[in-house]
Amino acid sequence: MANSNTSTRTATKQEALALLQKNRLPEAKNLYAELCQSDRTDTEAHYMLGVVSGKLKQFAEAADCFRQVVAIQPQMAMAHYGLGAALKAQGKLTEAMDSLKQAVQIKPDLAAACFDLGNVLYSLGKLDEAKENLQQALRLKPTADAHFSLGKVQFSQGLMIEAVASYQEALKLNPARADIYSALGFAWLSRGGLNEAVESCRQAIKLK
Repeated sequence: MANSNTSTRTATKQEALALLQKNRLPEAKNLYAELCQSDRTDTEAHYMLGVVSGKLKQFAEAADCFRQVVAIQPQMAMAHYGLGAALKAQGKLTEAMDSLKQAVQIKPDLAAACFDLGNVLYSLGKLDEAKENLQQALRLKPTADAHFSLGKVQFSQGLMIEAVASYQEALKLNPARADIYSALGFAWLSRGGLNEAVESCRQAIKLK
């Protein structure tokens, strides 16, 4: 009987994952919810329910799911990261910071957690910590978004030369970002580079 139940749950998880991969999110969510209701200790099902809820922008539900997971598996970095991301989406930045720090402490090479933590710390005005985590995110996985976020931190610290360099690196990776060109223009203006500022703003306008 136990083996039959295990086989049924495995089949249901495979069906739910297939629905998720097809972006049929409400149907996938229903199956994961059924799995969670029938076994509240199934961390895999709770984690995936959190993932699907997050994709549906149901962030409070997602957070509840990830809390269930970390209560059972406190060393699961991805669950702490999921909880932090869900809390961040709700504007609960201090709680998000705590969860993301847990994720990074458990798995220092989790680039997404370093990136989100850097952004949360920036929003909380903790600029030195924000810069440290964004630099770590870039060491692990260079992206336009991470360079852009680092540039914003550097700009806030008055480090205009560094901010310009970060925005330029971001544009090398994604030259179609009007918001980055706009930020670059302001950084050039703050450095006294009027011509460069005007050209950056022109590029931003062209892309909008």
